[in-house]
Amino acid sequence: KFDIFTNQLVDTDATAQALQTLQVNLLTMNRYANQGSGLRAWDAIGDNRSSGGLSYITVDLRRNGIVNNTISLLEPEGDVSGANDPDLDIVDWSIEVQRP
Repeated sequence: KFDIFTNQLVDTDATAQALQTLQVNLLTMNRYANQGSGLRAWDAIGDNRSSGGLSYITVDLRRNGIVNNTISLLEPEGDVSGANDPDLDIVDWSIEVQRP
């Protein structure tokens, strides 16, 4: 779990208050991107087993609410790319918007 405040995404509070949506994707990996070439197992929102299966979530920042995998059904189980690593498999997720 982590919190992101909209004023951390832009330069001014006025711009943060003007944001209406946020596009999000979540990624898990077994090694850092700067560790050279080689096999990297990873998962992200969407079905990684098919080309074009990756997706992002558009979160409405104008109202309180929760977006999760139960509602959108974007993330299937067992779609880790590069290895069969259940520890990397995103099986559920949720994003909550809390307006001040």
